Amino acid sequence: EDEAEPEILVDALHHARERLTVEQALYLLGVLTEDYATDEAVRGVVDSRETWIIFSVSPDGHVYDVAGFPKRLWRKNRQPTPGSTYVGTDLNRNYDYKWRCCGGSSGNPAAWNYRGPKPFSAPETRVMRDFVRSRVVGGIQQIRLHITLHTNGEQVLWPYGYTKVDRPSDMTTADHRAFVAIAIALVVIVGYL
Repeated sequence: EDEAEPEILVDALHHARERLTVEQALYLLGVLTEDYATDEAVRGVVDSRETWIIFSVSPDGHVYDVAGFPKRLWRKNRQPTPGSTYVGTDLNRNYDYKWRCCGGSSGNPAAWNYRGPKPFSAPETRVMRDFVRSRVVGGIQQIRLHITLHTNGEQVLWPYGYTKVDRPSDMTTADHRAFVAIAIALVVIVGYL
């Protein structure tokens, strides 16, 4: 039921080889459903927010990755790259914000971090974009928090990943403080210290 509550979007498996993120998303679903009746904090989250969970942004990449023996450690999706013999786009680098910026992706279809020929060239990122846009109600974005699960590097990252500047000019001080506070809490919880 669509209610007038802030929304949270959690997605998993942008990178096919980060299989544990699917398990993290399933665990979150379990906590929100199984603990609802007995945990006041969980009940408070569920009753005051709408939560969307996308378990696999790259299902075809995932199937390909786990089909190999040993596992292939495949990162990208499995769509062919037009005009080449290479397959796959790094979905995490196929969005439009700062696309092709700052050296964090490659224009080479053979590269592990190939960004695709243009933003949203991958069907998966178009679906993500369209879903997020569909959550604009009365001109206001309902998704107030978007968490993307990854499993590499024991890091907690917050916007904006395209730069190493502590607070980019297009981020408010209040947003920066909130991101830092959330990151510190997560680092403590998961034990990355």
